[in-house]
Amino acid sequence: MPNPVAGFISRVRLYITRRRLVMIGLCLLGVIACGGVAVHLLERGVNPRLASLKNAMLWSATLVAAAGSTDAQPVTEAAIFLRIALRVAGTGFVGLFTAAIATVFLDTLLKQGRGLKPVRFPEHVLILGYNDKAKLIVDEIRRESRTPVTLLADLPERPFEAEEFFFVRGKPYEEEALQKADIAHASSAIILSDVAEGTASDARTVLAALAVETLRPEIYTCVEAISARAVEHLQRAGVDEILPTNAFIGNLLGRASHHRGVIKAVADLVTSDEGAELYTERVPAHLAGQAFGDALEAVSRASGAVLIGFCRGGEVRMSPTRETRLEPGDDLLLVAQDRPVL
Repeated sequence: MPNPVAGFISRVRLYITRRRLVMIGLCLLGVIACGGVAVHLLERGVNPRLASLKNAMLWSATLVAAAGSTDAQPVTEAAIFLRIALRVAGTGFVGLFTAAIATVFLDTLLKQGRGLKPVRFPEHVLILGYNDKAKLIVDEIRRESRTPVTLLADLPERPFEAEEFFFVRGKPYEEEALQKADIAHASSAIILSDVAEGTASDARTVLAALAVETLRPEIYTCVEAISARAVEHLQRAGVDEILPTNAFIGNLLGRASHHRGVIKAVADLVTSDEGAELYTERVPAHLAGQAFGDALEAVSRASGAVLIGFCRGGEVRMSPTRETRLEPGDDLLLVAQDRPVL
């Protein structure tokens, strides 16, 4: 069913544009200036209150803007008729100007809600595509950061409301839509699969990954894939992390059947509601070159966190031997109640 408010605003927009808004404002100022000069010329010899041009201008502005009554009253017949004309003109112009501002404001809100307005941020997280995980992702990001989140998806309107959450309508694999969503300033990108389409959606996911990596190779990209067969193509596209949903859930359920509590432990580690969480921290200078076993004890003493592995050159090494040496540039994998300070 068509939205009557949106239809009315669309019709008004055909007449009231930003250019016409400026023109209305200039006309309003022109009426004030002409009225002030005219009453000054008519009253300067007979009315001390309107003898100065400054007082005449203030009188005209107060009258046109309908800001209240003024102590200065014209005494000449021509000035009295001028006051009536200014009041009528002011009522029309001020009403039209107010309506124009309200229309432009509402039009901007409608554009934002429908994803028609481009976004620009110094830094933001970009979500490409939409499924029911999008709201959970935004909530999780918001628990740790105030960084704006932008959703780029082919939807008719914003799917939900959240703090510092913005929506851009478009196809995630098209360059024009990505530029509209300000990919140039995105610190990371999360590409979601269309769960309703099943494994067929992986083809679009790969296209989106290729578009993102081509336009912004340095961006950190996390991708959801339905089928494990899409992993190879996504790796070739150059994405940083891949979550093959079906395989991950299947493996987790399989392990949980023999190792009770595994699902609860994983859920606790990846959510920041309560309990311990997973963190990554760049290896500090005083730990670079140390054996993993020595670093494990040093981290535990300094922060109470548990060192479980590290990431080097995109490869994750979980629970390496105690003799393995840490190198500058490694990212430590830590389990802690709060973000540790090393």
